[in-house]
Amino acid sequence: QLEKSGYQNAMVIGHPVWEQALNAAKNTESKRKIIFTSQPISELPGLESIGCDEKKTWAFLNAFREKYPEYIEDLIYSPHPSQKHLPQSFTAGTRLLKANEDPTACAGIQISMYAALSIEGFLRGQRIISLQPSLRGKNRCFLSLVGFIPLITDENIDSLKKALDEEQKHSAEIDLFRNSFVGSLARFESALTAQ
Repeated sequence: QLEKSGYQNAMVIGHPVWEQALNAAKNTESKRKIIFTSQPISELPGLESIGCDEKKTWAFLNAFREKYPEYIEDLIYSPHPSQKHLPQSFTAGTRLLKANEDPTACAGIQISMYAALSIEGFLRGQRIISLQPSLRGKNRCFLSLVGFIPLITDENIDSLKKALDEEQKHSAEIDLFRNSFVGSLARFESALTAQ
């Protein structure tokens, strides 16, 4: 198919970074430590129509923590590298990700709308939940689109409680997805040395 598209020298590599995530130490952090990986949707023109953004999602998580404090011992905010505006304040038990912390290893659960870090965390065994309250547009979270993780699109705080109470999914499809990245680094090195 690549030859038909005019790319005679193209080669399927995989994703070397995600293979590294597969090979990294498995996440063993407490499921009561939750990290929110933000995407600065409110800062991007034209995305208001999707109905949710990082501010609404962070507010949802804080409201959940207030109602169900036994579920969250530590709530960490991980800003996107391009994000200009951060929450003005953090309440007790919430904090900003430290410079030396790995978002895929410092918490047992990662919650985001959709983020590449979610896939890295998923491959390391971190529990992932896609939280997109009031979503009106298209769901952009790959892991929830294929049914690997829960997706919450309503504003009912109890929906997150239900997702947290459910067992993490395991399936042949998930194993196939994980295994598809095995060999990416070798294929990348081979592509670099070929010619």
